[in-house]
This record gives sequence, C-alpha cells and structure tokens, in this order.
Amino acid sequence: MFRSLLITLAFSVPLLALAPGAAAQQNASPRPAADSSRQSAQAPAASQRTTRRRPAVRRRTARVPAGSQTRPSRERFQQIQKALIEAGFDPGTPDGLWGPNSESALANFQEARGLESTGRIDALSLIELGLGPTYNTPAETPTSGSGSAR
Repeated sequence: MFRSLLITLAFSVPLLALAPGAAAQQNASPRPAADSSRQSAQAPAASQRTTRRRPAVRRRTARVPAGSQTRPSRERFQQIQKALIEAGFDPGTPDGLWGPNSESALANFQEARGLESTGRIDALSLIELGLGPTYNTPAETPTSGSGSAR
C-alpha cells in the first residue's frame, strides 16, 4: 500500500507543476531572480496563448490640391449650358442647375463629336465646347520703342 502511494505521488507531482497556477506560485518568491528582466521578455507559454492584433490598415484617400475645385460652380454649369445651346444641343434654360436635360444634351454632344457618350462633364468635352483651359499669352509689345514710324 505504501508503495502504491509513492508511485501515485511520483506521477502527480510533475502534473501539479504543469498546472496554470503552479507557475505563478513558483515565481512568487520574496527575492526576484537575477534573470527576471529576461523572463518577462520571453514569449508566453504554449498554454497561455495570446491573440495578436492585426495592424490598422491606413486607407489612402484622393488628395486634392488646396484651392482646387471639385464640383463646378453654378456659374460654370451655366457657361456649359450656354455653350451646349450655341453648339445646337438644347439643355433647357441655362439656369446653372445641372439636371437630366443637361446630361442628355451633353451626352448627345459627346456622341456627335466622337467622344465617349457619358453625359458627364469631362476635360475633352469642355475643350470641344470651347471651355477648356485658357493660356494667358503675353500681349505683343512693340520692339521699336515709343515713337511711330513715318
């Protein structure tokens, strides 16, 4: 009987050392170990799994330069509507409000000019309407001085 008790203790002591609370009891000594800083830097034990957080994903947004226009103003819509009327495409009253009639007129204009017929205002359509970018050219100045030739 004594022999069976010793065998049981021999097998149960190592199992107690593997229990989750046993490690905390062993490390609770009054004097810290010399390698305590190294122990905290080590990875957690296999029984104490931790979940890793995924790093936050930064989404890139479109960067619009300061001072640039993202939506045409009412005056610009009115200019486009007037240009469509001059080109022979009726968007309705040029009131500066962009609606279905204006989109339809622009789509018809784009189709007639061989552009992609989307009904959306784009750079090529504005250029075809004569409303594209304007480049300031310096005025011609006389090179022969201030007097007139006689």
